[in-house]
Amino acid sequence: LFRSSDPVTETFTTDLDAPKNLKRLSQTENSITLEWKNSLANVHLYRVKFAPLSGGDHIEVSVPRSDQATTKVTLTGLRPGTEYGIGVTAVKDDRESAASTINAATDLDAPRDLEVTGSTETTLSLRWKKPLAKFDRYRIIYISNVGKKSEIEVPGNVNSFILTGLDAGTEYSITIVTEKGRHKSKPASVNGST
Repeated sequence: LFRSSDPVTETFTTDLDAPKNLKRLSQTENSITLEWKNSLANVHLYRVKFAPLSGGDHIEVSVPRSDQATTKVTLTGLRPGTEYGIGVTAVKDDRESAASTINAATDLDAPRDLEVTGSTETTLSLRWKKPLAKFDRYRIIYISNVGKKSEIEVPGNVNSFILTGLDAGTEYSITIVTEKGRHKSKPASVNGST
C-alpha cells in the first residue's frame, strides 16, 4: 500500500558562474577590446578590474550584460606598450562570481613629429619625439625614389639621427618604428631630399 506524503523541499543558492572564454579581440596603443561568453546565471552586469602588471592602481568598470551569447567591452585610456592583468566577474545583487582572468598588452606607440632638420648632398638629418611606451630600439627604413631600400637600427635613447651615404639629388621616403622584442609600432613617416 502506498501513501502520499508531503514533498521535502529545500532552498539553496548556487554560486554565480564566472564568465567563460575570456579573450582579447584587438588592441591599439591605448585600448584593449575583450569578449567573453555570458554566465549561465541570470546576471545583469559584469565587473572588469584591470591594472598594469608592472604595478599601479587598478581600475574597475561595470559592463551591462549583452543580449547576445557574448559580452564585449573596450578598455580605454591605457598606457602604450603596457601589459595589463584583467579580471572579469559576474555580479548579481550583492553577490559576485569568481574571476575569469587574462593578460593583454597595448600596442607600442610610434615616434611623434618626425622631421627632416637638414640635408647635404649625401646626408639627411632627422629628429623626432620619443614615444610614451618603454621600448628597446628604433628601426629607420629609407627608400630612394628609384627604389633602393636601406634600414638601420638606432638605440632607443636617442631622438635624432643622420642618414649618411645617400645619393645626391635624390628624394627619400623615410619611416621610423619603435621595437620591443618582436613587437613593432605603427610607422612615423616623412620625405626628404638630398
